[in-house]
Amino acid sequence: MGDHRGVQGAVPGGVDAPERRVRVPPPQPVLKPYNSSMKQSRRMSLVEAIANVLLGFGVALLTQVIVFPLFGLEVTLGENLAIGGLFTLASISRSYALRRVFEAIRARPLTKTDAATR
Repeated sequence: MGDHRGVQGAVPGGVDAPERRVRVPPPQPVLKPYNSSMKQSRRMSLVEAIANVLLGFGVALLTQVIVFPLFGLEVTLGENLAIGGLFTLASISRSYALRRVFEAIRARPLTKTDAATR
């Protein structure tokens, strides 16, 4: 009984045959969720809060100009700007403080009690 490998040295249908090879895709990087390890700095929290409030300032000012007269409040543009400015400062402070509270909650390590309730 002779060698069945033939001229090329491979057995037809053997483990080296192209139709029997399994292609394994290259490993893909593991993608982490956006906020899994990233933490927003205090400065960026403040920048975000200010940008958010300043964009809303124009809407608030326009709303004051339309709504105040409906309630019989006659104020000048300067007074509207001053009122809007005071509310803007309050809004920036609130947004920043709330952002920091939620960042502290997110960054807090889990305890056994926390893990059991999740």
